[in-house]
Amino acid sequence: MKRIKQFHKYIKLLNKKAKTPAERKLRFQKYSIIFITGMVETFLYTWYLLEVNKGNPVSASILMMFYMIIYLGIISFAIKSADTLMMLIIYAISCGIGTYIRMILEGIIK
Repeated sequence: MKRIKQFHKYIKLLNKKAKTPAERKLRFQKYSIIFITGMVETFLYTWYLLEVNKGNPVSASILMMFYMIIYLGIISFAIKSADTLMMLIIYAISCGIGTYIRMILEGIIK
């Protein structure tokens, strides 16, 4: 219960307008986490699609499970945030990059 209260306090702090350098640093960290998480999430989703195409049901199921956990976590975090639009723009950019990286590693893009 104590952790939940701390989490809600942290979310409220993130939703305020950044006035001090510490608040700006915290906002930058939030956007960085969203960017990296979105990139990883879409990397996993592209990998999942490639595994489905190859006909590997076990690996595809495992990848989809991790993808959905991350995806739903991001969406719930964005809904609770006051600056949802900026977060979703950063998330969309990172999703494109994650897909591009996975396709390069797969050898689809040269």
